[in-house]
Amino acid sequence: MAIFATWWVVPCRAAESIQWDRYNSWEIRSFEVVGAPEGMDKGLKQGLALSGQWKFLRGQQRPAFTASLLAADLARIRLYLAVRGFPAALVVPTVEADVASRQLDLLITAAAGPPVRVDEVRFTGWPEGVALPDSMTAGFLAPGQVFADQGLARSLSQTRSLLQNAGYALARVEAHLLPAGPQLVVVQLLVEAGEYYVIDEVVVQGCSADLESLALRVVNILPGSPYAESRLAEAAMDLRLTQLFRQVSLSTESTSPGHLRLKVDLENGRMRTWDASVGTWSDNPWMAQSAWTHRNLLGRGRGFNARGAFATHEMTAGVGVFWLGWLSPRARSRVGLDAIAENEEAYESREYRAEFVQSFRPRNRDLLNLGTAVSQNRIVEKNDVALDVPEPQGRLWEIWADRKWDRTDDPILPTRGGFLKLSLTFAEPWLFSEVPYASGQIDAAKYLNLPSHLISTTRLRFGLAKPLENGTDILANRRFHAGGYNSHRGYTRHGLGPRDGQGNARGGEAVVLFSSEVRFPLVGAFEGGLFLDAGNVWDKASDVRLQDIPVALGATLGLRSPLGPLRIGYAVNVADQVDGQAKKLWHFGIGYPW
Repeated sequence: MAIFATWWVVPCRAAESIQWDRYNSWEIRSFEVVGAPEGMDKGLKQGLALSGQWKFLRGQQRPAFTASLLAADLARIRLYLAVRGFPAALVVPTVEADVASRQLDLLITAAAGPPVRVDEVRFTGWPEGVALPDSMTAGFLAPGQVFADQGLARSLSQTRSLLQNAGYALARVEAHLLPAGPQLVVVQLLVEAGEYYVIDEVVVQGCSADLESLALRVVNILPGSPYAESRLAEAAMDLRLTQLFRQVSLSTESTSPGHLRLKVDLENGRMRTWDASVGTWSDNPWMAQSAWTHRNLLGRGRGFNARGAFATHEMTAGVGVFWLGWLSPRARSRVGLDAIAENEEAYESREYRAEFVQSFRPRNRDLLNLGTAVSQNRIVEKNDVALDVPEPQGRLWEIWADRKWDRTDDPILPTRGGFLKLSLTFAEPWLFSEVPYASGQIDAAKYLNLPSHLISTTRLRFGLAKPLENGTDILANRRFHAGGYNSHRGYTRHGLGPRDGQGNARGGEAVVLFSSEVRFPLVGAFEGGLFLDAGNVWDKASDVRLQDIPVALGATLGLRSPLGPLRIGYAVNVADQVDGQAKKLWHFGIGYPW
């Protein structure tokens, strides 16, 4: 939207006395852009042809100089500054030439000049009863701000969305710019709100008859509701996330002035699916899992699935029945039966479990899970001289809740955003549980997209558990462990934490883990990474000493494949080395550790 292109005309006076064609095909030895306003220097240089690209192991790779490339880069710089509030910027290139070697040192000085600022934002034609946009909203133009095309575009979009979400489905907004003095502009937003609309009827068509009532519940727009563009978008997303429909289309038609009919056009999706995958979703080095699902076996969105998983130290199998929209339009309920077998260094366990899980999706990929389970556990500790083995080792009645806030840009290959997950579990001590306990865990991660295609990732885990009866320990298959691809890559799986009398990892009641990694592209589908992993497991919460945490540094090499990233890495323990554990370690994994 280059507003300033027709408002102010800036003459191009970029070193006219220099005959730039004479340097065509010369090598650019150095290239710098200086003088940009604060905060714009990095963005100003990105995308310029003469700056080239940085490549791993080869450094900065620049093209040969041509006068046409220079002219294009100068135009890009002027446009970059103009649309950000500096239409009078003067961009001047200078050069130092080495004739003998045919090399250039190129310097571009961008004199931005005084910025154009917003003097006032006026609204004309604003409907009564609707609050004006808040100037504190992120990105919305406000008096005193530097005027920029991006800010104007955001303000127009936000104003239009506000009106459409207030019932004005056909609202239109235009901007007029009025000079108000030297480097000052008045932004006048002309509003045509149009008719106020109410949705009087919701019609579902195209899907099987047994799913119509469920679709209406998921859409969750009652007759008489004001029209809101955002609510229609949410309803379409909610319908897609049921995985019952291959086609979802929402449209409105006018039935009378101010009244709309909402038409929900659906097409049943594929109800029977079989999935198989391999990855690192647990602390096992790898896990293969498979599931068969019929999403509507029992009709009205009630389905059935059977699943199984196999890993180096664990096997699981289970069946379940699930249904949608019971407690809320975004709810999913499941009743399942599972069998879990574990074979660890310190113990073997067999668990038979019946559970009920109620899941809610507050927004997008955010999740809230509430559940309860009754299980029968049979655990055999391999160390016969252990004195703290709980006896008996049988029944548990657990109640748990976990809440995840997910703001990542991609659930498989995240590059921006992050997530936070809180988990709480309580095994009651009064009625059924033979070894009651309580535990909590916090998991957080942050992803940053840095210049030169670098991705910075950081992860933190903190967990505590406590038995609820004196003189007992937590069951072996409920303790915390650390070490391995998904937790601390300087040690083998379960290589950290307390040991039993035979030197086997038995886990503990407290865990702290911290990891940081920088990932970068290599050649083709290959990528590299440098990481720091730190953390430990303690027998009791009172034993935690944050100053005594093993630390490892390492590097990884990854290949993006249909299975996900295949990664191999090498770690060296550099602080608080654990006795009896290797100082250097190779590891392999499928998928990112977090």
